[in-house]
Amino acid sequence: MAGAWRSLRRRAASRFEERLPWYILLATIPGALFGALGEAVIESELGEPALVAVELMVFGVVLYAADRWSRHRRPLDALRGRDAAAIGMAQALSLMPGVSRSGITMTAGLGLRLTREAATRFSFLISIPVVAGAVLYKAWTTFVGGEGLPAGSGAAFVVGIATSMVTGFWAVWFLLRYVRTRSFAPFVFYRLAAGVVVLSVFATRL
Repeated sequence: MAGAWRSLRRRAASRFEERLPWYILLATIPGALFGALGEAVIESELGEPALVAVELMVFGVVLYAADRWSRHRRPLDALRGRDAAAIGMAQALSLMPGVSRSGITMTAGLGLRLTREAATRFSFLISIPVVAGAVLYKAWTTFVGGEGLPAGSGAAFVVGIATSMVTGFWAVWFLLRYVRTRSFAPFVFYRLAAGVVVLSVFATRL
């Protein structure tokens, strides 16, 4: 935010840290627009278990292809506005239930030849407005437009928030260290296995 403020005062963004907040904003816009315009369709048409399973597996294969065959040479400070826009369009696809937000944005970053660490870092950075927006919306509907928390659940609510923050920061730290030297193959296998499980459960209920 400090970089964005400096760029506004100077009316220029010559340094990467001044451009980065605007790139994050640019990457957030497509998902917000598609979410606002297509919420009804997403909820009614895209939640079928078979479709979710297929999306899990298909986008897992796409992640593998981007990780395996793309040249990962560009650091984060090589990011440009068109790259941020492309990653933002990919993030909009995560509105579909079977598409992982972090997975699809990292796939897009790898496809744009970012290093694994750069693709992962930018994916986490653009999740901040999404998560913050979701938290604010939920807080508004719960405390302002709703009846608030059930009686006696305040302590559990605070503990849950604190636990989520700690585990979230740990997960980000671990993944950034992991991708510096290793591929995304374990996450690909996980998506394929999850897709098979969902399809199997769906088939047994037919």
